[in-house]
Amino acid sequence: MRKILIVHETRILRTLLKTYLISALNDVVIIEAPSAAEALEKFKEQKFEVIICGMQFKQANGIALFKELKNEEINKDTPFIIVTSTGSKENDIQHYFLSPFTPIELREKINTVCDPRQWCAHDSISMPDAKAIIHVNNDPIDAGIINAITPAQNLTTTC
Repeated sequence: MRKILIVHETRILRTLLKTYLISALNDVVIIEAPSAAEALEKFKEQKFEVIICGMQFKQANGIALFKELKNEEINKDTPFIIVTSTGSKENDIQHYFLSPFTPIELREKINTVCDPRQWCAHDSISMPDAKAIIHVNNDPIDAGIINAITPAQNLTTTC
């Protein structure tokens, strides 16, 4: 699952982004932060695959938050997308998303900065002639195993 942080002061816009992401992508977990200060706390606590941030806040702006993020070891290389209704851009920030947009446009942007095909959550191994015993209502049922899924070794996710 790709963990995405949405940072925006306006609850309606956070909800809209969350709704768009969930409707367009089936492999995301959404975390919300209503302020730059709360976002900084979350940056320190957990790794994100993508950060989507509004441009303006009461106490800061998206560009200042981006620069602060670069000082945090755990998320310093995380793709950072600024959502803006103006066309203005800052040279330090690589990813901008112009509002208004559709869920499909948002999905394409997320997949561009963090391609799900790079992810390998498990290895599939074949075990010919392997058998399993499944208990249903305390009655054993013999079953053949077609494929087994095991956690990938040394899995790292980078986008």
